[in-house]
Amino acid sequence: GPLLDGDTRFLVPETIEFCKENNPLFLARPQWMIQATCMSAYGFLPFYAIIAIAALTNSWRTLRIPITMFIGAKCYALAYYHSMEFMSATPPQNLVAYFGVEGPYIVSLLLVISKLVGVGKSEEEEEEEEEESRKVK
Repeated sequence: GPLLDGDTRFLVPETIEFCKENNPLFLARPQWMIQATCMSAYGFLPFYAIIAIAALTNSWRTLRIPITMFIGAKCYALAYYHSMEFMSATPPQNLVAYFGVEGPYIVSLLLVISKLVGVGKSEEEEEEEEEESRKVK
């Protein structure tokens, strides 16, 4: 729901104060932002779980395809969100504070991408490719 002055729920007063000073568009809550926030929190939830499973079980190679698809969607969502923020009538003024809150989303994506880059193909996949290339010759 809307963020209103006087709301005393957990972290809401702090969020309102931060938004007044550093991110007034978030406080204005345009419809596109409500939908984007809900999609990020609830629509992407299964992919956050997949990344957690990959991290806990070291199954990056096995789960790399759905994680890569998610990373593509999340990069697009972040690019859209930040372009809307900076092209709005009330762009963020204090970039240090703004990216202090928004930056971890970007950093987390970079960390996941770094894990995916390192996994490459399994030995079994490489052997299959080698066998296929021998058949072609």
